[in-house]
Amino acid sequence: MVKILILFLAVTCSIFSARAQLICGDGTVIHEDNLCNGKIDCVDGFDEGEDVCSNLICPLGAFRCYNGGCINKEGRCNKTKECPDGSDENYCNFKNICKEGFQCLADNKCINESRICNGVKDCVDGSDESKTLCRSYPCPNYTFRCKYGECIHQNLVCDGTKDCIDGSDEEDSFCEKSSSKIVSCKDEEDSFCEKSSSKIVSCKGIYSNRLETVCESDKSGHVPCNKSVPIGTIAKMSCKQYYLPTNNQNNNLEIRCQTNGEWSGNVLKCEADCGRIDHGVQPLIINGKNSAIWPWHAVMYLHEEGDWVASCGGTLISENVVLTAAHCVWKKSTRHMKFAFAKYHTDFNKTEDFTQIRDVKITFTRPEYLDYRSNYGSDISVVILSAPVQFSEYIRPACLDWNLSNILEHLSGNQLGSISGMGLTGNDKPSATLQSLQIPVVSSQYCIKKQKRDFKKYVTFTVFCAGWANGTSVCNGDSGGGLLFRDLKDNDRWILQGIVSISPRRSDSNFCDANRYSIFTKVGMYLDWLQDVVADIRS
Repeated sequence: MVKILILFLAVTCSIFSARAQLICGDGTVIHEDNLCNGKIDCVDGFDEGEDVCSNLICPLGAFRCYNGGCINKEGRCNKTKECPDGSDENYCNFKNICKEGFQCLADNKCINESRICNGVKDCVDGSDESKTLCRSYPCPNYTFRCKYGECIHQNLVCDGTKDCIDGSDEEDSFCEKSSSKIVSCKDEEDSFCEKSSSKIVSCKGIYSNRLETVCESDKSGHVPCNKSVPIGTIAKMSCKQYYLPTNNQNNNLEIRCQTNGEWSGNVLKCEADCGRIDHGVQPLIINGKNSAIWPWHAVMYLHEEGDWVASCGGTLISENVVLTAAHCVWKKSTRHMKFAFAKYHTDFNKTEDFTQIRDVKITFTRPEYLDYRSNYGSDISVVILSAPVQFSEYIRPACLDWNLSNILEHLSGNQLGSISGMGLTGNDKPSATLQSLQIPVVSSQYCIKKQKRDFKKYVTFTVFCAGWANGTSVCNGDSGGGLLFRDLKDNDRWILQGIVSISPRRSDSNFCDANRYSIFTKVGMYLDWLQDVVADIRS
């Protein structure tokens, strides 16, 4: 019994997997190249036995021994028994008078090849249906060999109907009880890891929420792409709306499931078409003024005294990742946080057509961040949403300056960046709607010069200053929001460079001083850390 289990594991994969091997009864390991080659390597001859070899398909230029093994065609009838069963020297004096088809052994009757091993004895002696013939008769790919040798389509196996004459395709021991698996399968729930060595390995299913996929089998028509698919299936792939191919791949890619269980090419990979504002979107009209359309802006709500209150901003950078300020999430429970997207009214309960709201799964801050005790250094946090958002005209991610090709120009003096928020307005009351503002970057030297003396400790190499210092500024409630700039190479693409961190307070209140410059966390300083955090989450 142990040998049979090893048999199914080894034989199936010796056809389809380069990693296959056979373990003999005494523990000797036989590589697939030495299986069924006419030479006995296992002490008991198991590696050349009928149980192992009957399921192999010999290559062109080879002779199939009756036990199923393969030898060089030149070894046929050379007066030397090279097959373990000696079948290469059988019927050597037999004269074939049939130009095509099969010649019966008893009466030399010629029958059509289509009638060989079909379950019906057309020869008087039954030689057209003999076990030795049918066992050696090669079944094509994508078929199942019945016990006596007939070939039927793989999809007919274990379907409740006996298609093999001997019913071996529906045997309980085969369809229900056998535990043999194909060892090359990586995921038993997502592959054709069937119970017989006659089953053929499939290609792993293709699924991505960024892909449009259509899979079509030449035998079964359309098949689900997200499950393992049979050999010969063609997968047609294209990136969904709001995504682009990565690594210079072409969109509308086609690949085929090959006989080795591998796709003929790489699966199309797509990335978000970030930093774009859809020109077809009409701005909402609020009180006679156009509100800002910034599809990456996120509003963070905290649960306070029974209500959800807008407390900070954030920037969407992928389907389930938001960047915000660390002080916005510092020592706060994720159970009391929600993030809203395409939200233009501060009121959490106000229904809006395109808004999506997500809970928070987990937040990450830098280990050196200690809030006020560290002068708000490294004021950046990665927020992982409980579920991804669906991109739309109103919800899209911002770009990051991964190769830092824009940062020097963007953060030089007087460059204008754009920011959105629902913070306090000029009357020290929260804005009822999303507001936007353009502000210039200010050099660190000038920023320090214009601030109070003790403010200098907050201006480090990981931050930059921006603002007008004329009464127009970011304020309480705008923390965590992103400051974005136009890509130098693509004027229609926006790149996140800063996160609203802190501002000086007015001496008579806890509110911001709109006549002072604000400090922004320099996102480019944390890209390696950000990449590691996101990679860990995805793995």
